[in-house]
Formats: sequence, structure tokens, C-alpha cells
Amino acid sequence: MLNRNWKEELRKQIGFITNSCALYDQGSKSEAFRLATALRVLFHEGRNSKPLIGANRINIDKILSVGYLYAPAGSSFFPNLTAISLNPQKGIAEFIPKLTKLPEGNFYHRLLAPEEWWKTDLVYQFAREVVTRRDIVLWACEKDGGAHVDDVLPNKYLSLIEGAGWKLVNKPDGEEEQVIPFKNAHLAALRQMGFEVLHSPQIMGLLN
Repeated sequence: MLNRNWKEELRKQIGFITNSCALYDQGSKSEAFRLATALRVLFHEGRNSKPLIGANRINIDKILSVGYLYAPAGSSFFPNLTAISLNPQKGIAEFIPKLTKLPEGNFYHRLLAPEEWWKTDLVYQFAREVVTRRDIVLWACEKDGGAHVDDVLPNKYLSLIEGAGWKLVNKPDGEEEQVIPFKNAHLAALRQMGFEVLHSPQIMGLLN
């Protein structure tokens, strides 16, 4: 049986993530689905698959998370890993990745155990329902074209695609009112996950 070089496999997946992040930033938002596929390889344990990180392959202690620990009380919808870009004149209302690595000790900058980062840490919150990195990655991969395409998408994922109900209302002087739904909540979150992986010292240190 072939003795796999797991660090070389990690290097390959990090290469995919690096390339997809660069293309996303150049305007190719669909690269988020390739990001999702690489993230699934790194972190997801399924019935017939093991993650590259963990499972006695590559073991690390911490991964970067850029976001609050909790959503503010009373939030009906809270975007934790993404920011907002608005340009009413151009009809732009969209979620964007934070793409910021803040200094050690900052409230937003936490280093989490891989299991917590993947399965429980807050990405979005609908009222009291938390959406995790695992949720978004698997929805994108297994439902929305990363690896498979389903006829029906999960309700929370569909809500993210549709902007979680957020809309920008623009009424220029003397013109008809414009209602602009927010977009890219799911894609921006995937891009942010790519950023976090690429700025996690333990992961990147394994490539040296």
C-alpha cells in the first residue's frame, strides 16, 4: 500500500486555496466553490473519508478565527466573518470577507482548536441558529456545485444566497425607488475561511 506524504498533500491543497483566493479577489467569485472543495478535503470527516488535518494525518493545535465569540444579544441575523460593501449609485449591496489579521490579543483575533473552528465557531447566526464553517462548506460542495448539484438547497443556505433578507433601498432624486438585495454572503464567508487558513501559523509553518 502506498505510504502517503500528508505534508505534500497539504501543500497541494494550500496551493489550491491560494490560487482560488487570488482569483476571487480579481472578481471571479465562483472560485469560492473551489475553495469549499479544498476546505472539505482539509477538515471534513465523512463516512468514507478522513480529513487531511487530524485523523492521525496532520495534527495541529490552532487555526485563526477573525470574528466575535458571540453574536450581539437580540440579533435577528448576524454576519460574524464578513463585512458589508455598499455603493447605492452602482447598485452594489454585498457581503465581503473581512480579510484582516489583527494583532495578538485583539478581541476579534482568536486561535481555535480545529474541531471548534470547523464545527462550532460562529460564521452567521439566524436568531439563535448558528451557521458554522462546516455547514457552509458542505452546502457549497455537496448541494451547490462544488462537487455535486442538488435540486433543492437547504433553507439557511438559500437565505444566505438571497442576502438573509437584507435589502438596500435607494431612491435618487426624481427617480424610481430601487430595491437592491444583498448578495454573496455564502461566497464571502468561504473566501474568509481561505484567508484564515492561509494566515494560520501552524498550518503554514508545515510547508517550510
